[in-house]
Amino acid sequence: MPTDQRSPVIAVLLAHQDDELGICETLFQATRSGKRCLIFYLTSGVAQSETAERRNRESQAVLEQLGVPQDQVFFCGDQLGISDGTLPAHMDIAYQAVHRRLSEEDGPLEQIVCHAWEGGHQDHDAVHVISVLLAERFNIVETSRQFSLYRAARSPLIPYLALSPLRMNGPALSLTVPRRRGLSHLAKMFTYRSQIKVMLLLFPSFAHRYLWQGREQLQPLQRQRINEPPTPWPALYERRRSCRYEELAAFTRQLVMKQRI
Repeated sequence: MPTDQRSPVIAVLLAHQDDELGICETLFQATRSGKRCLIFYLTSGVAQSETAERRNRESQAVLEQLGVPQDQVFFCGDQLGISDGTLPAHMDIAYQAVHRRLSEEDGPLEQIVCHAWEGGHQDHDAVHVISVLLAERFNIVETSRQFSLYRAARSPLIPYLALSPLRMNGPALSLTVPRRRGLSHLAKMFTYRSQIKVMLLLFPSFAHRYLWQGREQLQPLQRQRINEPPTPWPALYERRRSCRYEELAAFTRQLVMKQRI
């Protein structure tokens, strides 16, 4: 359904191109109901020595299938030079970039949708912190939602858990996904040719979601959660030694303090 500048707005904050796979049905239903979905990618999705162009095109192709036009997609991380894995150290400039863009909208900002606070990737958790503070700023915490993509299991013997909402993040709210549309969402995984190895690893979890469960799950935002570790056990990024929770917590406190000034 076509939208205009006064249509209700949903801001979707993501860390990397392809993270939209976690909310295909959410985006499909939102655009079909006439809402403007503004998609923000807060990192370039690649390391400093690479370019993001290919990943940008892959995500744009999927988003267009879901009803999101290119002029509603913002590659902030690429423009700001925030490379993959470094968002915790750049949360302030990412926050400011998204805040400026959302403040320009004529339509009412209805909801923010973002990565869950789950300890999967440090960029995902950083996106969550930014989203919670923006939701507070725009007074939409109660209507905003988080989605699980992947995280550490309680047992270190299990490599990761995908699409597995944490109970401590609150009740899971389900969207029903008809089987035919589930197959369509599943097929979108093969659009990401640059990430084909990751797609193959995640394929069984997404197939289970769309073909067996037939649902997509979102959870509410909880402001107090960003003041505590995402899980009682080590985060996946700690197990992979790509970031320590203490580092993320320090950057979170800095951003919170700046918003209070």
